[in-house]
Amino acid sequence: MRYIIIILLTMMISAGQELFAQSPDIVQLEYFFDSDPGFGNGTSVPVTADSITDTTFDIDVSGLSPGFHTVYFRAKDANGIWSLTHYSTQKVFIEGAAFAPGIISDITAIEYYFDIDPGFGNGTPIAVTAGTITDTDFDIDVSGLSPGFHIAYFRAKDAHGTWSLTHYSMQKVFIEGAASVPGIISDITAIEYYFDTDPGFGNGTPVAVTSGTITDTDFDIDVSGLSPGFHTAYFRTKDADGKWSLTHYSKTKLFIPEPPVGPTTYPDIVSMEYFIDPDATFGNGVTISLTSGQVIDTTVEIDVSGVTTGYHDIYLSIKDANNSSSLFHVSSFEVSEVSLKALLEGPYNGTEMSTTLNVVGDLPLSQPFNVAPWNYQGTESVTSIPNNDVVDWVLLETRNANNAASANELTVSSRFAAFMLKDGSITGLDGTSPLPFNTHDSVNNYVVIHHRNHLGVLSAQEMGYSNGVYSYDFTSAAEKAYDTVQKDLGSGVFGMYAGNANGDGAIGLSDKTLWQSQAGNAGYQSADFDMNGQVDNSDKNLLWQSNYGKESGVPVFTPF
Repeated sequence: MRYIIIILLTMMISAGQELFAQSPDIVQLEYFFDSDPGFGNGTSVPVTADSITDTTFDIDVSGLSPGFHTVYFRAKDANGIWSLTHYSTQKVFIEGAAFAPGIISDITAIEYYFDIDPGFGNGTPIAVTAGTITDTDFDIDVSGLSPGFHIAYFRAKDAHGTWSLTHYSMQKVFIEGAASVPGIISDITAIEYYFDTDPGFGNGTPVAVTSGTITDTDFDIDVSGLSPGFHTAYFRTKDADGKWSLTHYSKTKLFIPEPPVGPTTYPDIVSMEYFIDPDATFGNGVTISLTSGQVIDTTVEIDVSGVTTGYHDIYLSIKDANNSSSLFHVSSFEVSEVSLKALLEGPYNGTEMSTTLNVVGDLPLSQPFNVAPWNYQGTESVTSIPNNDVVDWVLLETRNANNAASANELTVSSRFAAFMLKDGSITGLDGTSPLPFNTHDSVNNYVVIHHRNHLGVLSAQEMGYSNGVYSYDFTSAAEKAYDTVQKDLGSGVFGMYAGNANGDGAIGLSDKTLWQSQAGNAGYQSADFDMNGQVDNSDKNLLWQSNYGKESGVPVFTPF
């Protein structure tokens, strides 16, 4: 007899391999019947090595005894690991030798019983006509059965006195009982609930209830003592006889959130320092003046006077009242040379600016912008004015913004006090060197020039850049200053308006009041608009009065 078996086997991934790893190839397949001869001792089946095998083959049944047999299969992979053993749900049947059918004896008796076997021949007999096949309808007597469900059993006996197997009816017999009077239901007298763990009957949280056989009650549950997380609520009732119901639970879990955490009190920030480039060491940076507090919002002015042009890293750290220092915050900036040119109306004589204050020795040796409204804390100073071409100090700012209109004081990237020479060029403290400024290559770079008694100007366009040098010339057109706030000085030359004695960005009555308080004084005076070393009527009549009402075009941040 020939049997064809179709097998699709995939080896299980061996221990230690990760899910979705490449399975090793199947290299061996075997089968056996009924009893396992041991791994590798079954009948081998030819197989082509692969991670998945789809094989059709014949099985040899020549040595099997007559009857039903079960065939088993398994495979081995290239690592020598056997699969689980599988079996065919279709049994193999081997026919035996032909034999003559025996003579079947007549059925001579049939009996039945209910539920419990009384023994062969002790059931209730059924009248039957003897024969090898009996098709009989009969009534069964249920008069002695108790109320409830019962199972009927049947069997037959042949002429040789041999009983058949006992069969039972799949349909149960139901005997109705006498009608009963419904009992009186006791009133519900108590309701209680609890969470998670049963405290015992009567120990839950009681709920006010009006006695009755049916209670429909709404009530609040107290969750004040529950810990944060999920909880299950359980409920039960008690009747007037003191009997408790089954305990029920709510399918909806109760979630208690974590209590809100109050704000953490942090120690005040008491100091701030920064480094440029070298490895930072706590306590050895440049100290930044600040007012202590838990939150510090301050604009830090970085002194780049000694920093070479190019890109640099700045390290910023703070220390709190507990003497704990923060990690360093690192950011990059570029120091570039800036070549600027501007003119002051007051000392301009038609070709260049007067250097009278320098000549008579009235120029201060330290930058003069450490007072309101500039409040610049830079330490620029010299032991002597570097050359005779110096006209006065100026305060410069680079502002990084998308356009001139948005280049307000919040966009300042660096501030630096410098010298303005008589031809309008602006230099470092040696009177000749270009200025190192912190610029930014991702947005536009604008420049502001402040003077102590002239209106400040902002470049209307971003500064030009070439070979590491940013440059801007305010003198060639009024429009070179944002908002066109420059004075026509004649011959196509333009300069900054004189007359702003208090530096507030507008020439008004307060400047005249300051002039009045300084009139007749000599020296380095803010109301000396023509910068000749003397506060007199020419400052008021020729400069302040002609420029009255003018305002600086330098943008100022205005909060909403």
